[in-house]
Amino acid sequence: MMPPTRRRNLIIVAVTAVVASGLVFVVSKQSRDRRKQEVVNACNNGSAQACSTLCNDPKTPSAHACLQLGMMYAEGTSGQTKDEAAAVPFFTRACDMQDQEGCARYGRALFNGMGVSKDETRAYGILIKACQADNAYACVGVGIAKLSGRGTERDQDGAAGFLKKSCDAANMRGCSELATARWNGWGGAKDEVGAVALYKKACDGGEQRGCAGLGLAQMFGQGGLQKDPKAAIELLKKACETTAKDVCAALGGAYTQGLGVEADLLKASEFYKMACDNAAPSGCAELGEMYVNGKGVKQDPNQGLALFKKACDTGLTAGCVALGQAQLMGMGDKKELPEIAALFKKACDDKFPPGCTHLGTLEIEGAGVEKNEAQGMGRLKLACEQGHAPACTAYGMSLEKGVASQKPDSAGALENYRKACAGGDPNGCALEGAALVEGRVTKQDLKGGMAKLEESCKQGSAQGCSIQGTALLLGVQGKKGMKQGFEMLASLCQAGDPNSCMRVAGAFAEGRGTKQDMEKARGLLEQTCKAGFPPACELQKRLPPKE
Repeated sequence: MMPPTRRRNLIIVAVTAVVASGLVFVVSKQSRDRRKQEVVNACNNGSAQACSTLCNDPKTPSAHACLQLGMMYAEGTSGQTKDEAAAVPFFTRACDMQDQEGCARYGRALFNGMGVSKDETRAYGILIKACQADNAYACVGVGIAKLSGRGTERDQDGAAGFLKKSCDAANMRGCSELATARWNGWGGAKDEVGAVALYKKACDGGEQRGCAGLGLAQMFGQGGLQKDPKAAIELLKKACETTAKDVCAALGGAYTQGLGVEADLLKASEFYKMACDNAAPSGCAELGEMYVNGKGVKQDPNQGLALFKKACDTGLTAGCVALGQAQLMGMGDKKELPEIAALFKKACDDKFPPGCTHLGTLEIEGAGVEKNEAQGMGRLKLACEQGHAPACTAYGMSLEKGVASQKPDSAGALENYRKACAGGDPNGCALEGAALVEGRVTKQDLKGGMAKLEESCKQGSAQGCSIQGTALLLGVQGKKGMKQGFEMLASLCQAGDPNSCMRVAGAFAEGRGTKQDMEKARGLLEQTCKAGFPPACELQKRLPPKE
């Protein structure tokens, strides 16, 4: 039997050992907690390695760290090369761990096709769920989706509500987008002063799109602000230099028009490209127009069409219309009329008046769609009432012809031409000018009519140039005018206008405005006839035979 003293010593040793091991455990846990907190702090301070360690912890992965790592890749910060594709898996992991900001970022990546295949419908489902969980960034995405009708039905009233929710939650991007909605009257009454207040709130909160909105208001002196184009340019430049690359398109517009800066089409094209490359559809349609027309860049219609398509595919309705117009003019690979009509229908379904104007015109003609004159007329009338001046011109032309079983209405046509001209459509001015020159359903006014024709021609209306040239050739301004008219029509003929070619041929046959030359008259009519213009074939038959 062990002596009592020895037993007591052993007990003391055992107790001491237990206490010591407990102290070691406590100290070890405190050390691990301290080290982990150091890693957390490092991650919060922008260490990608620390965030990676926390995100990939096999036992307790951190959703917040995954989100932070994703943001570093998405924005190219903390020493990481910008890589949207690398960012998406981290947003997805954060979302899977119920981090609603991660879900919002993943949803926006899906919505815009940034680093992952675009899936707007799936994106909307993720965004609406995160928004319902009170994530303000997701609510911005829902608002944008509803405004554009991407991934869900277009709903401007609903969009404004979600944008307001995000703005009320102090998300400055939401305030900026809400300002844009109020500026345009989307989801409520148009309110430029209220929009400017929201743009200022967003700008003061560090949202550069808000600063850009303020800049645009200053550019034109709207929303209660003093007009100051130079100050506006500084705001736009500052915004364009940040991640808000969509703003670069507005800067491109300023250089195109010479607003606050000297006009410079090359610089304009560079800013449009910056926007299109980084924030499509912004800038894509404008850059496409430059390529089609060879302004600021080397002319390349195929590149222009590709940019129109990119704008259309990324949700810009105007891009769809531009693509359809270009294809209708024969640019790019040949497209069947039904394909082109489908682009206009898509735009019209989105309540975009230019799309409805083109679709209505095709319906009246039965080109690419089922012929339906009454429906086409209805589309043109509504688009005109909505302020689209070319629709007023087209509607007036239909009234003058008397389509949809209606009698020709020259008076109604003239009223619409005047409305179109006042709205800025040079073709409307051309037709109004023609009515004044002829004295058709209005008092004849040769001087006023010719002035309108000349102005419409200067503004790019081939129709205006044609009517003006024809009037001059007929002698409304004497022999000198006849020569000018011949030259105008000859230029239009060279550009491919068959009607002008017929008139030039007639001028050669009669010696009007030029020296009589029957051989040239016959040759021109023969070419125009072979090009598929039946009236030229008929006129060719009426020329006197060769001697």
